[in-house]
Amino acid sequence: MIQFVCGIKGSGKTKHMVSMANECIEQAAGHVVFIDDTAERMFDIHRSIRFINVGEYQIDSQERLLGFLAGLLAGDYDIKTVFIDHFLRILKTNNPAAQEEFLCRLDSVLEPFDVQIIVSVSADTETLPAYFRERLV
Repeated sequence: MIQFVCGIKGSGKTKHMVSMANECIEQAAGHVVFIDDTAERMFDIHRSIRFINVGEYQIDSQERLLGFLAGLLAGDYDIKTVFIDHFLRILKTNNPAAQEEFLCRLDSVLEPFDVQIIVSVSADTETLPAYFRERLV
Protein backbone atom coordinates (compact mmCIF):
# COMPACT_ATOMS: atom_id res chain seq x y z
CA MET A 1 0.00 0.00 0.00
CA ILE A 2 1.20 3.49 -0.83
CA GLN A 3 0.62 6.39 1.53
CA PHE A 4 1.63 10.04 1.24
CA VAL A 5 3.11 12.80 3.34
CA CYS A 6 2.18 15.98 1.47
CA GLY A 7 2.65 19.68 1.94
CA ILE A 8 4.23 22.73 0.42
CA LYS A 9 8.01 23.14 0.39
CA GLY A 10 9.32 23.88 3.87
CA SER A 11 6.31 22.44 5.70
CA GLY A 12 8.31 19.74 7.52
CA LYS A 13 7.62 16.70 5.34
CA THR A 14 11.18 15.38 5.54
CA LYS A 15 11.39 15.76 9.32
CA HIS A 16 8.07 13.95 9.61
CA MET A 17 9.29 11.15 7.31
CA VAL A 18 12.54 10.75 9.29
CA SER A 19 10.58 10.63 12.53
CA MET A 20 8.16 8.06 11.11
CA ALA A 21 11.02 5.89 9.84
CA ASN A 22 12.83 6.00 13.17
CA GLU A 23 9.62 5.06 15.00
CA CYS A 24 8.86 2.36 12.46
CA ILE A 25 12.15 0.54 13.07
CA GLU A 26 11.16 -0.03 16.70
CA GLN A 27 7.89 -1.72 15.69
CA ALA A 28 8.84 -3.20 12.32
CA ALA A 29 8.30 -6.87 11.66
CA GLY A 30 10.78 -6.56 8.80
CA HIS A 31 13.43 -4.32 7.30
CA VAL A 32 12.93 -0.60 6.71
CA VAL A 33 14.43 1.35 3.78
CA PHE A 34 14.69 5.15 3.45
CA ILE A 35 15.25 6.47 -0.08
CA ASP A 36 16.25 10.05 -0.86
CA ASP A 37 18.00 11.82 -3.73
CA THR A 38 20.80 13.20 -1.53
CA ALA A 39 22.78 11.95 1.47
CA GLU A 40 21.69 14.97 3.49
CA ARG A 41 19.52 13.03 5.98
CA MET A 42 21.69 9.92 6.21
CA PHE A 43 22.79 10.60 9.79
CA ASP A 44 19.26 11.46 10.97
CA ILE A 45 18.10 7.94 10.17
CA HIS A 46 18.48 5.13 12.73
CA ARG A 47 21.43 2.87 11.93
CA SER A 48 19.15 -0.15 11.47
CA ILE A 49 17.36 1.52 8.56
CA ARG A 50 18.86 1.00 5.13
CA PHE A 51 19.48 4.50 3.71
CA ILE A 52 19.78 4.74 -0.07
CA ASN A 53 20.81 7.84 -1.98
CA VAL A 54 19.22 7.23 -5.39
CA GLY A 55 21.13 10.23 -6.70
CA GLU A 56 24.06 7.83 -7.00
CA TYR A 57 22.10 5.46 -9.27
CA GLN A 58 20.81 7.83 -11.97
CA ILE A 59 17.16 7.19 -11.10
CA ASP A 60 15.31 9.85 -13.07
CA SER A 61 12.22 8.19 -14.50
CA GLN A 62 9.26 6.11 -13.44
CA GLU A 63 10.62 2.96 -15.10
CA ARG A 64 14.02 3.28 -13.43
CA LEU A 65 12.45 3.85 -10.03
CA LEU A 66 10.13 0.87 -10.49
CA GLY A 67 13.05 -1.33 -11.54
CA PHE A 68 15.13 -0.10 -8.62
CA LEU A 69 12.37 -0.87 -6.11
CA ALA A 70 11.74 -4.28 -7.65
CA GLY A 71 15.45 -5.05 -7.39
CA LEU A 72 15.48 -4.02 -3.74
CA LEU A 73 12.61 -6.35 -2.96
CA ALA A 74 14.12 -9.18 -4.97
CA GLY A 75 17.33 -8.86 -2.99
CA ASP A 76 15.69 -8.65 0.45
CA TYR A 77 12.40 -10.44 1.05
CA ASP A 78 12.25 -9.03 4.57
CA ILE A 79 11.62 -5.40 3.50
CA LYS A 80 8.28 -4.32 4.92
CA THR A 81 8.41 -0.51 4.80
CA VAL A 82 9.97 1.84 2.24
CA PHE A 83 10.09 5.61 2.69
CA ILE A 84 10.69 7.68 -0.46
CA ASP A 85 11.49 11.32 0.25
CA HIS A 86 11.45 13.99 -2.47
CA PHE A 87 9.50 11.72 -4.82
CA LEU A 88 8.76 14.35 -7.48
CA ARG A 89 12.33 15.63 -7.41
CA ILE A 90 13.64 12.10 -7.94
CA LEU A 91 11.41 11.77 -11.02
CA LYS A 92 12.43 15.25 -12.26
CA THR A 93 8.86 16.57 -12.32
CA ASN A 94 6.66 18.92 -10.34
CA ASN A 95 3.31 17.52 -11.41
CA PRO A 96 1.94 15.02 -8.87
CA ALA A 97 -1.26 14.41 -10.87
CA ALA A 98 0.81 13.01 -13.76
CA GLN A 99 2.21 10.33 -11.39
CA GLU A 100 -1.12 8.77 -10.41
CA GLU A 101 -1.06 6.05 -13.10
CA PHE A 102 2.52 5.13 -12.21
CA LEU A 103 1.71 4.99 -8.49
CA CYS A 104 -1.28 2.70 -9.14
CA ARG A 105 1.00 0.45 -11.19
CA LEU A 106 3.67 0.50 -8.48
CA ASP A 107 1.05 -0.34 -5.85
CA SER A 108 -0.19 -3.35 -7.85
CA VAL A 109 3.36 -4.62 -8.47
CA LEU A 110 4.26 -4.41 -4.78
CA GLU A 111 0.95 -5.67 -3.36
CA PRO A 112 1.91 -9.38 -3.32
CA PHE A 113 4.99 -8.56 -1.22
CA ASP A 114 2.99 -6.84 1.53
CA VAL A 115 5.25 -3.78 1.48
CA GLN A 116 4.13 -0.40 2.76
CA ILE A 117 5.50 2.59 0.85
CA ILE A 118 5.36 6.09 2.28
CA VAL A 119 6.10 8.85 -0.21
CA SER A 120 6.62 12.56 0.34
CA VAL A 121 5.13 14.88 -2.24
CA SER A 122 5.77 18.62 -2.35
CA ALA A 123 2.37 20.02 -3.18
CA ASP A 124 -0.48 21.81 -1.49
CA THR A 125 -2.88 19.14 -0.24
CA GLU A 126 -5.85 21.23 -1.41
CA THR A 127 -4.74 20.99 -5.05
CA LEU A 128 -3.89 17.28 -5.06
CA PRO A 129 -6.08 14.75 -6.86
CA ALA A 130 -8.31 12.52 -4.72
CA TYR A 131 -5.90 9.58 -5.15
CA PHE A 132 -3.34 11.40 -2.99
CA ARG A 133 -5.75 12.91 -0.47
CA GLU A 134 -7.33 9.52 0.28
CA ARG A 135 -3.94 8.09 1.23
CA LEU A 136 -2.53 10.89 3.38
CA VAL A 137 -0.66 9.86 6.52
